[in-house]
Amino acid sequence: MKRWSVTLAPVLLLALTLMGWLAIAAVAEGKSGVAPAPRLAGSSASATPVTLTLTFQQGVSPTAGYTGTRDTYISLFAPTTNYGFQPELRMSYDLRYRILLRFDLAQHLPRNATVVSARLELQVYYREQPATTTDVGLYELLKPWTEGGATWLNASASTPWQVAGCEGEQDRAGDYIAVSRLRNVGVWQTWENALLRDLVQRWAAEPDSNLGMILLGLSTTRQQWLIASSQAEASSRPRLIVSYYVPEPTATPTASATPTRTPTLTATPSRTYTPSPTAIVTTAVVSGLAWRDDDANRTRDPGEPPAAPAPLAGVTIILKDANHQELARQVTGLDGTYAFTNLPGDSYVLTREDLTGYTLSYPVAGSYAFYLLGGQHLSGMDFGFVPWPTATPTATPTSTDTPTPTNTATHTPTETATPTSTATPSPTATNTATPTHSPTATVTKTSVPTSTPTATPTFTLTPTPRGTPAGSLWDPIPVVCEGRYSGTTVGRPAVIQDYGLCGAGLLGPEIIFEFKATYNLDRLNISLASEEDLAAFVLSGASPLTCLYAGGSVVIPGIAADTRLLIAVDGSEAGSYSLALQCQPPPVTTPTATRTPTPTSTVSPSPTSTPTATPTRTVEPGTARPVYLPLAFRPRLEYLVDCGSDVAYTDGAAQTWKADQAYHAGGWGYVGDTAAFAVSRSIDNTTDPTLYQTQRWSEGAFGYQFDVPNGTYEVELHFAELYRRSANARKFDVILEGQTVLVDLDVFASAGGAFRALVRTFTVTVADGQLNVDLSRGSADNPMLNALKVAKQ
Repeated sequence: MKRWSVTLAPVLLLALTLMGWLAIAAVAEGKSGVAPAPRLAGSSASATPVTLTLTFQQGVSPTAGYTGTRDTYISLFAPTTNYGFQPELRMSYDLRYRILLRFDLAQHLPRNATVVSARLELQVYYREQPATTTDVGLYELLKPWTEGGATWLNASASTPWQVAGCEGEQDRAGDYIAVSRLRNVGVWQTWENALLRDLVQRWAAEPDSNLGMILLGLSTTRQQWLIASSQAEASSRPRLIVSYYVPEPTATPTASATPTRTPTLTATPSRTYTPSPTAIVTTAVVSGLAWRDDDANRTRDPGEPPAAPAPLAGVTIILKDANHQELARQVTGLDGTYAFTNLPGDSYVLTREDLTGYTLSYPVAGSYAFYLLGGQHLSGMDFGFVPWPTATPTATPTSTDTPTPTNTATHTPTETATPTSTATPSPTATNTATPTHSPTATVTKTSVPTSTPTATPTFTLTPTPRGTPAGSLWDPIPVVCEGRYSGTTVGRPAVIQDYGLCGAGLLGPEIIFEFKATYNLDRLNISLASEEDLAAFVLSGASPLTCLYAGGSVVIPGIAADTRLLIAVDGSEAGSYSLALQCQPPPVTTPTATRTPTPTSTVSPSPTSTPTATPTRTVEPGTARPVYLPLAFRPRLEYLVDCGSDVAYTDGAAQTWKADQAYHAGGWGYVGDTAAFAVSRSIDNTTDPTLYQTQRWSEGAFGYQFDVPNGTYEVELHFAELYRRSANARKFDVILEGQTVLVDLDVFASAGGAFRALVRTFTVTVADGQLNVDLSRGSADNPMLNALKVAKQ
């Protein structure tokens, strides 16, 4: 039996081989009557290599343990200084600053890889001059260098450049590989073309040739940029994105003397290719939704609806390029979602159109700036909207604060005898205090306590809502007598900061109401209840500078019919409030005939008990009179400035520091020939490091001016040394209101080193309507200031 098996096997093998040859020949000639054998999924005749993408970014990708990035910059002004471990890379419009950069690819990119594309991305976060672009060329480095040793003079601690500044033909290539134009901050700047792809292809095949790249400014217009380095926050570090595939090996026949006839066209299972990571797709998608942020916390909480139901359905989302040129629009559907599809990989900005009746709460900046990779689906780009507060009048005719002149009520119940007066035509004629009241109404008004349910309806306005007012100076929310209105200023616009004589420096959002008197009022009481720092500001016109009164409790005397007043709820912060209005009509003007002996004798033998015996209540309506209550609140006048920053910052104490600005008459801002500087490195000796990461400086002198009322002010100066690395390297003077308060201030020495916060506080007196803060050069280098707070005492 065993012998039979051994004998038969060669015969069967030969027969099968012959059949295979015949079948192949027949297929080749198109004469086979037998269908060809199906090809396996991984066969070389049909397999298409899968393109993979690797992102090289320090501490992030391809793995969290990747440490192959080396970067630094070299400076013509500091030829022996190494900046290899700084959080920023400095780039100028010309050749004075140069960036060196290298990514180690050998451990992750196969040598036999075919590179499809390569793209360098750098996060730009600061520019010195607005609206000025810079062309930056990418060149191949030809000389080995080290991150901790490279300077303007040296490639490493022991090896100099052939020519200082990496200018020799042995230092770098003479022609650039790619050029990118730096335009904006807060976006990924990219270099990508076929030459860069070919360079990375060579680095993959020959890892020892990878000495990195150098970036040089190629423009003529003055500009300086700061770029995040590999020492910066992980998400902003430089990255190189490489797409590639590994070619399948070619089948090599070995079992036959006639290779063209071998049946190797049918793949064996051992050659089945298993696709790994994500295949490259040429187009990308960005999507998100719009939702109603009912509690204004900038987070979509359970129960908060998206854009359905209306009116949030139909929010217009706008896609722009990195230069803020509109590319496309999408309108959110009934479920609040939107999506932009078929997008090429590039830098984009995503924003929206304002929505009537709502204020945008998220994103805080109002828009997104991002980079899309080819084939990427970026989701979660959501927009939150806070509904405007709606006035909800709760006026009721049974309010105890009725406009009846209760201050003339008698103190004795014996006046019930007054119905015997023949001068009274009917008891029912005495239960209101209208101007057409009977001459003897003052005798009998306390004899009918049941008259309170009809609390002078002739004096109560009926609320007539007019759609959904914006609550602004131009579209205020109407309010009426005896009304109470509750809401919040959270999410409202912060437009008004100066209310003239009533106060200034109001940094919080506001909401505006409108009151119109339809009859003469003896006085209007306005009360505001709030746990936050809010007050009611009463304006006589549409300008905040027409403010008449301000406070938590305001009494306005002598209001004539048709008078229109605006009431702003504002303060130094946002919060909830409850606003109430109470109207007091003018007193009854009693003719002298009411003081006849007959009615007065029935009330009391004493003339002092006569209800109409108070002549002060007969003044003409609308006559000017003093405020009855003192102002319960006057907002603190203060300015908080984040010097050098173009965005506002809220610190740990919930104080908002305003973005820096140039001075304008009637306001505040910096003056002089100045520039801004910023870093991303954390600042020590403070709980608010972000406040100190930007600063304003000048090569000579600069300052800040604040147009404020005369008085005493506290000035708080915040410093941190962001540039110098030793004591005595920077010393400057600080002058407040013409008086030098700091001489040769050395922030490095005073704070105990660089990147450490330092605060100095002074009290000054302003007598000319302007507070001046000046900084000038001392014995060394340029003056600077990181933040500034001015508060009236």
